[in-house]
Amino acid sequence: AFKILREAYAKYPNNGEIAFQYGFYSSEQAEAFPKDSDEYLKFYKDANIAFQRAAETEPDEQRYVAVAVTAASIKDYAQAVKIYEKLINELDLPEYYRSLGVIKLEQGKKKEAIADLEKAAELTGDVQAYVRLADIYFQDNNTDKAMQYLLKVSELRPDIVLADLYL
Repeated sequence: AFKILREAYAKYPNNGEIAFQYGFYSSEQAEAFPKDSDEYLKFYKDANIAFQRAAETEPDEQRYVAVAVTAASIKDYAQAVKIYEKLINELDLPEYYRSLGVIKLEQGKKKEAIADLEKAAELTGDVQAYVRLADIYFQDNNTDKAMQYLLKVSELRPDIVLADLYL
């Protein structure tokens, strides 16, 4: 199936749906390889280009998210940040603040990352954002601040074992 899709994409690279499907299958192919391998990088680069074409020809939220996710996978953080900031300006959803915060952590921009993660947590009680914040503060040996976030996780989701492990 991937071979047929690759041929269709080669023949119709500006068809948004074909480009999106090709990007999706390319990213799935990438996951079969170790993250530090040339194959992983090649498939994710192909996926990123295909998702960009899909977003350019038939723009929608899902396609922009796919561009951002694949950009982050190939460590093109500037592209991922640009897309998430665009999505935040248009939709203001907590998951985009969280994703932006994670990317900024990868870039070593801890203060900006914390601000984005706090915004995600503030908007809807994003549990993943609280867990990330707790991790940041534990790494900085700021146990009191980390515990505040883990207690919040426990309040929101008492079923999450991670909070119990830290407590």
